Amino acid sequence: MERTQLGRANFTDANMEGANLLEAQGKQANFVMARLQGACFTRGYLKGAQFIRANLVKAYFDEAVLRGANFVGADLQEVDFTKACLVGADLVGTNLKDANLEGADLSDAHGLSLEQLKSTYGYGNAILPNYLKIAMQSEQETERQG
Repeated sequence: MERTQLGRANFTDANMEGANLLEAQGKQANFVMARLQGACFTRGYLKGAQFIRANLVKAYFDEAVLRGANFVGADLQEVDFTKACLVGADLVGTNLKDANLEGADLSDAHGLSLEQLKSTYGYGNAILPNYLKIAMQSEQETERQG
């Protein structure tokens, strides 16, 4: 399925474990509750895609465009988001343990907590939402005072 045009395809509850969706085009595609462990979405264009409560453990989204994507409640353990565009993405209740956010653009992302960020593998050079920058500065000031 490499370079596939997904359009607004509906993959609700689909088993797509290990799928090769390299450079897939799926603006507003629906992957709600899909099983996508190890799937490859590298360099995909998935603006506004729905990944609500999807299992994405060890999936690859490096350099993917995920602007406005909805990941509410998704399992994102060990997911590779290196240099991905997650501007405006909804990350409420996601599990980001050991996910790679190196160089990702998370500006205007919603629902990303400091605890989630700290549970990742790394977030060096990531562009963080302003509310997280403030929370990190506040935490650092508290540590210096304590």
